[in-house]
Amino acid sequence: MDLLKTMDPYSAVASWAIWETKPEGGVIDKLDFPVTVSSHQLNPRVMIVALNPARESEISPQDAASQNKWGNFHTARKHNDHFLARAFEGTPYWGAYMADLYPEIRESDSGKVRAADDVAKAGVRLLVEQAKLLGGVEVIICLGSKTYDTILKNLSELAELEGVTKDSLRRVTHYSGAAAAKHKNNPEVYRTLVHTELDIL
Repeated sequence: MDLLKTMDPYSAVASWAIWETKPEGGVIDKLDFPVTVSSHQLNPRVMIVALNPARESEISPQDAASQNKWGNFHTARKHNDHFLARAFEGTPYWGAYMADLYPEIRESDSGKVRAADDVAKAGVRLLVEQAKLLGGVEVIICLGSKTYDTILKNLSELAELEGVTKDSLRRVTHYSGAAAAKHKNNPEVYRTLVHTELDIL
């Protein structure tokens, strides 16, 4: 199955946990989604879910253009997207499908994101539709407590996904500056946090 083609309807709002790396290891400074990615490099067994994208005003014209094709989670370093790249590099979660719970709500302060119950349920339903297209999703990694709590509250919506249960949900520290007290604004500290939270040895 050509996953890039299958998931293309979501390419403006989603992406994959793949960033260009150096031959000796480590993510390069340019965070755009690599244009040479093929479907065999993708990992449809894992979804990584954030709450919502940043504000429009905080995205440069170049980043906005790149978001038309798998640009989400691959923008400027000021959004800490390089923290995600470092955290998942060399792990079983590299290549995972990445999406937002509320792709239409643009707000960099998650504390201001207060979705009504029906909106939250619709957000989870949208994730389910994407997971069904991916086929075989086994793990859903939630970036931050708010994402985790919302999906957990609407767990019944995941019933259509065979094998996906409460135990399939994993919560990790968010990568944004708002979580600096935990990751110290250091991608290596964030990598250690995420690996501990996901039991990566």
